[in-house]
Amino acid sequence: MQPRTLTMKNFGPFIHESVDFGDFQEAGLFLISGKTGAGKTTIFDGMTFALFGETSGQLRSGKEMRSMFATPEEETAVTFRFEHQGFFYEIERSPEQEVKKKRGEGTKKQTAKVRLTIYNGQMEEQKQYTKRTEVDQFIKDLLNVDAKQFFQIILLPQGEFRNFLIAPSSEKEKLLRNLFGTELYQRLNEWFRQKQKDMDQSLSNKQQQMDALLPRFQWVAEKPFVSVQETLLAWQADLEQLKEQHFQLTTMFDKAKEQKKQTETALYKGKEQLTLCTEQAELTEKYTTLCAQESEMQTIQQTVKRLSWVEKNLHVLTHLDDCRKEHRAIDEVLQELTASLHENKVALANWEAEKPAMNQLQEQIAEQEKKSQQMEHLVPIAQKVQELQKTEADYQVTLNQLQAKVTDYQAQQAIFEAARDTTIASQKENLQVKELQYVQLTAQVERWQEGQAQLATIQQQIQANETELAMSHQTLAELVTTIDTLGKECQQRQSDYAKLQIARLQLLLVDGEPCPVCGATEHSHDVLPVSEEDIVLRERLFEEVTQQLRAKEDEQQQVRYQQQTLQATQNDLLKQQTQLVSQGTTLRQEMENLLDEPIAQPTDYLQAFTTTLAQQKDQLTQKINEQEKLEADLQQVLTAYQTVQQEYQEMERLVQPITLEIKTLQKQLENRTYEDLLNEQTDLQQQVSQHQKRLTEFQHLGEELNRTFISLNERQQQQTQQLQAVIAKEQEQATNLQQALQVSDFASEEEMRSASQEIDSLPSLQEQVTTYNQERTVIERRLQDLAQLIVEPVPNITQLQAQYDLAEEQVTDLQKQVIQQAEVIQSNRQLLEELENLAQQSSAQLTEMMQLQQLSQTLNGDNPEKMSIERYVLQSFLAEILAVANQRLNKLTRGRYQFLLADKKGSYRSSTGLEINIYDDNAGMSRRAHTLSGGESFIAALALALSLADVIQNRAGGIAIEALFIDEGFGSLDEESLEMAMEALEIIENEGRMIGIISHVRELKDRIQQQLIVQTNGSGQSHIKSQVV
Repeated sequence: MQPRTLTMKNFGPFIHESVDFGDFQEAGLFLISGKTGAGKTTIFDGMTFALFGETSGQLRSGKEMRSMFATPEEETAVTFRFEHQGFFYEIERSPEQEVKKKRGEGTKKQTAKVRLTIYNGQMEEQKQYTKRTEVDQFIKDLLNVDAKQFFQIILLPQGEFRNFLIAPSSEKEKLLRNLFGTELYQRLNEWFRQKQKDMDQSLSNKQQQMDALLPRFQWVAEKPFVSVQETLLAWQADLEQLKEQHFQLTTMFDKAKEQKKQTETALYKGKEQLTLCTEQAELTEKYTTLCAQESEMQTIQQTVKRLSWVEKNLHVLTHLDDCRKEHRAIDEVLQELTASLHENKVALANWEAEKPAMNQLQEQIAEQEKKSQQMEHLVPIAQKVQELQKTEADYQVTLNQLQAKVTDYQAQQAIFEAARDTTIASQKENLQVKELQYVQLTAQVERWQEGQAQLATIQQQIQANETELAMSHQTLAELVTTIDTLGKECQQRQSDYAKLQIARLQLLLVDGEPCPVCGATEHSHDVLPVSEEDIVLRERLFEEVTQQLRAKEDEQQQVRYQQQTLQATQNDLLKQQTQLVSQGTTLRQEMENLLDEPIAQPTDYLQAFTTTLAQQKDQLTQKINEQEKLEADLQQVLTAYQTVQQEYQEMERLVQPITLEIKTLQKQLENRTYEDLLNEQTDLQQQVSQHQKRLTEFQHLGEELNRTFISLNERQQQQTQQLQAVIAKEQEQATNLQQALQVSDFASEEEMRSASQEIDSLPSLQEQVTTYNQERTVIERRLQDLAQLIVEPVPNITQLQAQYDLAEEQVTDLQKQVIQQAEVIQSNRQLLEELENLAQQSSAQLTEMMQLQQLSQTLNGDNPEKMSIERYVLQSFLAEILAVANQRLNKLTRGRYQFLLADKKGSYRSSTGLEINIYDDNAGMSRRAHTLSGGESFIAALALALSLADVIQNRAGGIAIEALFIDEGFGSLDEESLEMAMEALEIIENEGRMIGIISHVRELKDRIQQQLIVQTNGSGQSHIKSQVV
């Protein structure tokens, strides 16, 4: 895969920047430079994001890479073009982002988008994909690498590989684990250790659970605890004895319940006889009282009979009253109708007397309407005169305004002529000289700032290194003390473990057979018994102390290695500090020569110079703008002046005919205005309207009086006929009433009306009689029933109650005992089951833990080879890398050096398995890698880094990534080592691969002419510039 171009829009610190890798294709080797944080790594993030949708280090998501300088209208997008196997590919990808809505206000969330376009060798489009799943799968199938592998192949941390050469096996293991993904083996070892720890904790928990169960068992006859198995047998026997006692107690409880039932039946029957006798006495007394009320009830029954007859015939009396009431109402209506007819006749006579006056009013209305028609003809003429007068006045006002404008424009022209400025040209020349000085000064200040920033960074590094060196010395002293203490403890643990093993094996010796240690044939068995659990515990304690000792020894070796590295770095930093101070002094002198004046602080001076230059530019720009505005305003005044003069002449021509027409029309109106004519016309219309309204009201009044007269006559006749009918009906109802009274107990109508006043009490009297009869009947029947039920005397209730209470108390006591004993049986049975389960689980887990411990030790490197399974796998990867690296190292060192994988076991696991030696052909022997000089170690590390990239590519499917970026850290090399490094890079340049070197070293900027420079503007934005020679 050969990169062609990369375009980033609103991505990280870049607003719209492009990188054309074709500029560096022919040279092969180029330099990437820029300040820390300028965005060099963002270039690799852009390529990785375009291809895989994620950043190179996977520290930030795609949407987090959106530039903070992007406006809501601008989208974030990355476009990457590359060539592979004769085809060209263009992939454009945008992350999820917030953008402005196309319609309305506010923003919306835009989902991630991607587009992949494929071209043939003639740049003709072959196919295009726009679905994310299709694009991701196509790139994966095409390149055979994921985002992490791609980043490992294209960007090599050369500085890490220089440390990698001399680092112990434990440090190499960390780097190789990240590159080849062997974390699985590390996690497997950690899982075994955690599993063993969990099982140990589980065994301890189960023992605690068994200990907690013992005091909870409720014994019948308690026995001392010896072992778990003996306790289980004792609990089972005690539980059977408790069940037998429970059976006997249950039998006693059943007999007590039967006795309670018999006493309860006798008590119930005695209480029932007592209740019946009491009821019989109460009913007898009540029946005697009812018999005494019999005469009073007969009187009430007679009253009920009379009121019932009145209620039945009350409708006859009601109809008679209705007829008499209707008779009186009709008489009142007839009297009112007679009075209304008299009033109506008087009103009709008055209406006839007003007829002549109404005829004269009608003639007057006709004359007024004729005069109003004449007024309507004159109103339009008056209206036209009024409009012409208004137009004449408006024209006159406009003439006055135009005359004032002419005078104003003449005055403005004179002012503009006097305001012209003739010094602008000389000011422009002075400003150009200042801008040239500013460009030169800016370049020099940038170089001075870069040197000061590097100087400050180096000073911080020197201080930090001094602190780290002091801390490492203190840490090393503490580690020596800790290792000594752990060594003594490890010997004691090992001795304890050996004593237990000897004691246990001594018990297994058979008398007569010689001891393999001392040779004696008689063996003493007077030793304490040793269990398998005690031996495992001692072995585990010994192993824990041993692991702690090994960890501290590894840590001690790492601290010593760090001290050596820090001291070398400190020396390099002090040299760089001296160089940067000298460079800063030289730049300050160059700036003072340019400006011909002393400079105290270049940054402050540049800021003040920039401010002054900007103010001068603003002042000159303002003057130019003001002059151009004056010229434009003068031209507008001249144009407006001519326009106003033409308008004035046209207005005078229009006014003359209007004045003549006004005079002619005023003669026709007899000097009356439009308002006078309108007022006269309105008065006539109001008079006509009032007269017509009066005439209409008079006609309506006559019609209404005639209709009322006819209506009153008709109503009088109807009421007379209705009165005759009511009188006949009244006489009929009176006859019916007399006939009804003749067959009743009432002598007259008045006596019947008096009785009807008491009719409301009839329901209560009827209910009273009914209740009396029903109650007497019920009591007679119940007395007969009680005489048959009461056949025995009432027993002694107090004695029966005492017998029942005693039986109930016995049942309650026995029931509590049965329940309590059943709960004890259930509790003991559950405790027995729990103890059996815990004993079985503990035995099985103990066996499993011993097997797991043995396997964990083997995989974790606690074996004679002192090598874990992960390090064994990484050793094969490292051997493959060294085989490829030797081919390149042989070429770079002209056959002098070769990498060797050390096969000698170290004193500890941390220094075994991944140690690298260097075979020196000149000396004819191998030596350790840390004996190489600075330049030699750089060459060896470069060969190792490039070979690692080759191995990763081969394991990823053989994909050829024809571009490589090396982050080397040249700053720590001296002059001789730097020269050796440059010679090695020039050799690599001929391999046909495009290689980019990331560095801040000025010597490299001078040696490597092809450069990709990432510049910052001080506000967080960055720009990319290519320097191609």
